[in-house]
Amino acid sequence: MSGLEETWWKFEHWFKLIGITVGTLLAIEGIICITYLATPNLISGFLLEIMVPFGIHLVIIGIVMVVYWILWGTRLPGSKFTENRWFSLLLLLIGTLLVIESFCLAYYISCHYSYPGHIRNFWIAAAAAQLFVLGMMIVLGWISRNMDEVKTGWARIVAYTFGSIIAAQGLFVMAAAVPLEIENIGVVTAGTISLFGLQLFVLSIIIVIIWGFKDKILFGKKLFSHWLVLDLPILLAEIVAIEGILIIIFAAPINPDILGIEWLGKWVMVALGAQLFFLATICAIAWFWLENGPWESKPVTVIGTLIGALLVTEGMFIMGVAAPIIVDSIGGMLARTVTLAGAQLLIIGAIVLFYWLLKDSTIFKRNITSNRVVSLAPLILGALVTVEGLVLVGYASPVYLEGVGHIRAAWMTLAGIQLFIVGGITCMLWYWRNHSRSEASLTKIGEPIIAWIITAQGLFIMGIAAPITIDGIGGLLERTVAIAGAQLFLLALAIIGLRFLRGRNLLHREVMGIRSSELLTYVIWALITVEGLVIMALAANIYIEGFGGISGIYIALAGVQLSLFALLGMSSWLWRNEDISYRRSQKLALVILFLLLLVPPAFIL
Repeated sequence: MSGLEETWWKFEHWFKLIGITVGTLLAIEGIICITYLATPNLISGFLLEIMVPFGIHLVIIGIVMVVYWILWGTRLPGSKFTENRWFSLLLLLIGTLLVIESFCLAYYISCHYSYPGHIRNFWIAAAAAQLFVLGMMIVLGWISRNMDEVKTGWARIVAYTFGSIIAAQGLFVMAAAVPLEIENIGVVTAGTISLFGLQLFVLSIIIVIIWGFKDKILFGKKLFSHWLVLDLPILLAEIVAIEGILIIIFAAPINPDILGIEWLGKWVMVALGAQLFFLATICAIAWFWLENGPWESKPVTVIGTLIGALLVTEGMFIMGVAAPIIVDSIGGMLARTVTLAGAQLLIIGAIVLFYWLLKDSTIFKRNITSNRVVSLAPLILGALVTVEGLVLVGYASPVYLEGVGHIRAAWMTLAGIQLFIVGGITCMLWYWRNHSRSEASLTKIGEPIIAWIITAQGLFIMGIAAPITIDGIGGLLERTVAIAGAQLFLLALAIIGLRFLRGRNLLHREVMGIRSSELLTYVIWALITVEGLVIMALAANIYIEGFGGISGIYIALAGVQLSLFALLGMSSWLWRNEDISYRRSQKLALVILFLLLLVPPAFIL
């Protein structure tokens, strides 16, 4: 690992990056509150009166957060103030303030806006929930920054973050609770809904508190030292996971007349239960990471475990919505066929999950993953999931699923694309974990993963290829759209190939003092960035045959994410290259900065 990588990619600097991101989000939310939400058409009463001051204070907090984390750990003017322990309490005060404000907002909504059919109630409750998550992340940053006894690692980051998200969902349920009429169950009162949200909030807050202060020493003793308290998080996480499973099992459509929302069918309830199961499962797994293996420096293992849990969740979701289905390009399928499809995805996910859990675990005297057949499981299953994704993309067509309704071909294509991404990343993780000469860091695996995601985007464009009409430009043939997706697919695939083959003699030659493989990779990233800029500059309303119309703003956002992904992949070279000189890294950083500065004007145009 290079000195530059050691300097910038420690866990403390991940919190620095998270802090800057949270501050930026708060500033953006403040601007939205001031410029967009503070209108009588959207809100009224007391909320309208305080919206502008509320937005201003969010902007101020966001700017303070960004400045604090940028200055921390540097020699810039003013950085010495960030080292002051009392000044660092500003982080704790800001995080606590946001958490209190989220409670106040949720309470106000539950008291003044809880009447049937008012959709704004749910949006404002969601705003309170995300404000709570941001506040909790700031508190986590303060804990990691000021409590030397608390050792920050992947397990703590994941469990604290996911626990905070579960708590935010409980807060949302309490704030937005209204009576519900559920098919085959009957009417559930608002009080019952609130109690469900309350227990969800309390359970997850206990998990977060124990995780946050697990190693804290108070009066010469650890704050949480009893074995029962230390094992409590995994027990509570399992309870929440079981609740998610029960929601999936008993999911049923909700009477739209009560809420005035037509799309709250069975699949929404299944999705809610599935994501609750996923979040709680990861919280429980994080405890396993901490107690049974050296996980703190193994991002490959962490990502592999997350992917395994995701596949299990997706399998449960498919089994939860299983019903007779009609596919235009194939024909009808029985409900048990859909159930079997979900079951095989669940089994694949479970095998991948347990493989990564046991890969470095000390729970058994003998590492069972060292068996030749078992060690190949992630590669084989990852390839299988990738092929399933390709088949789904290739045969994507409009679908009618009983209990859900008509599903467009584009959504089926997206389902195949995410399977393609997950399967491909699983294969990459297996390669890095078993054939890498050294432990792969996040900076080394980040570039190929980003390239694979862009490869999937090219595949998606090919999957939905159809005649397109663009306002102000005209029409494009189906093959033109397919070629555009194919070139993006091949460019990103070339980056992955160059990354894995850079040790070959042919690619080891130097051009202008740079290895040919590195130079080609850098040029391709720059080309993809320019493609994103062109998409932003030419963004307009489009109509895709068989898909429908798409607003120009979404096309521009697609260009933004493509350019930002490419710039992130390009910058990863700076962090992982062991032989790069300071002068050369400075020049490359200036190129990246130049392309980054082109993004705002291209988006505005």
